[in-house]
Amino acid sequence: MSGIPCICASNSCVAMYDWKAVHQCNSTISTSSGHCCSPQSFALWSLCLPELCTQVALVCCNLKLRGFLNAKAICMLSRYGLLAGCALFQGATLGPLVKIVLATHPGILVTAFLGTSTIFACFSAAALLSRRRSWLYLGGALSSAMTVLLLMRLGSYFLGGRAFVFQAELYVGLLIFIGYVLFDTQVIVEKAEHGDTDHIKHALDLFVDFVAIFVRILVIMLQNAERKEERRDSRKNRR
Repeated sequence: MSGIPCICASNSCVAMYDWKAVHQCNSTISTSSGHCCSPQSFALWSLCLPELCTQVALVCCNLKLRGFLNAKAICMLSRYGLLAGCALFQGATLGPLVKIVLATHPGILVTAFLGTSTIFACFSAAALLSRRRSWLYLGGALSSAMTVLLLMRLGSYFLGGRAFVFQAELYVGLLIFIGYVLFDTQVIVEKAEHGDTDHIKHALDLFVDFVAIFVRILVIMLQNAERKEERRDSRKNRR
């Protein structure tokens, strides 16, 4: 089932977003705010101490909710607060990516959210309407695929090919987390049938899947918008 590795994977596209988008948004940011934002300063800003603290806080809240830190000993109201904290910190980690989108192509933000909602609703409904346990076999395959992506990402730091790995994390990762929607939905149904009605933990599982799909759709749409702009600019230069 999706857990802490899925949270890290859902944020990896934000951390690995290529420098071309950053270069393109720098001119817009600098003209609107009156100061320069170089790729180096952006990297330092996005990996600074507040960002690290946000990631740590997100993981701690997730661990607490999943029972690794005695989550059963705290009251339900506190667990609702932890769930809200997870949503808050997860949103904070998306800040750099959303800043790029708003500075370059703000219109795709709503489109990506609506597309993610449609995908999530359709595959959740498919899992609910399918025969019971028919999608549970996906668990091993999805975990193995995530492990391969993680190994590819680690290998790219030493062997190169980070652009290829980034694209693989986008498209293959999108398919993986769509599969996790099917898998997690049926796991939640089976757990509920056996008396596990921890709706907070179940909501967290599906929330992680939703965010991971949203991030990948947003980055894919941003890349497509940039390619269209490049083609449009090249045609103007030819004329």
